[in-house]
Amino acid sequence: MIPRAAALLVATATPSYSQEATDAFARVRSAVQVELSDTHIGTERAVLVQSADPDTDAADLHVFTSSPDDRAGSPIAFIPAVAYAGRLGGQTPWLEVAENGSLLIQSEQIGIGRHPWSLTLTVAERDGQILLAGLTHATWDRATAASVSCDWNLLSGRWRTEWERADQPEEGFAGQRGDDTGRVARRLTLAEWAEAGQQVPRFCFHDFGD
Repeated sequence: MIPRAAALLVATATPSYSQEATDAFARVRSAVQVELSDTHIGTERAVLVQSADPDTDAADLHVFTSSPDDRAGSPIAFIPAVAYAGRLGGQTPWLEVAENGSLLIQSEQIGIGRHPWSLTLTVAERDGQILLAGLTHATWDRATAASVSCDWNLLSGRWRTEWERADQPEEGFAGQRGDDTGRVARRLTLAEWAEAGQQVPRFCFHDFGD
């Protein structure tokens, strides 16, 4: 039997939330403290939340001011559908902070299918805008062991794509390995990238001819 005092403590320590708040908390996928805006004191709070639309496999990014700013909790940015967020294992996005302090949005689809992939978005603020500063994409073929990785710095424009496919003598395939480089500079806000459908550029892929 639980002592009366303990039972009272349990009862009073359990917070009461509205159903709307409970549903919102359940959709949170990741949250980090990050120095994203120079116009606010201290760090900001970035939160990745599964879309409320049950037919949408996407997560939305919310950014709030944080302590010690006296506006702590005030929204700074809301960017819908910024990352893929499936309902199965291996499809859950998350946030990280890079060594240089940039916000990283990580997403992947490694749970099912022949062609799993991973994607890292590097986010930075410039002149009051939240920009997509970098994009790193990798995909591979579970059937042939072919793989392609790509890194694109949007601020400098430089990109590099590397690919590899192992030898398969039984199929008469001698294997491939190589890389491509180029320069495509773009000033692209994170919201613009999300609104365009989270499109990875064509130069991040390679045609193995099969």
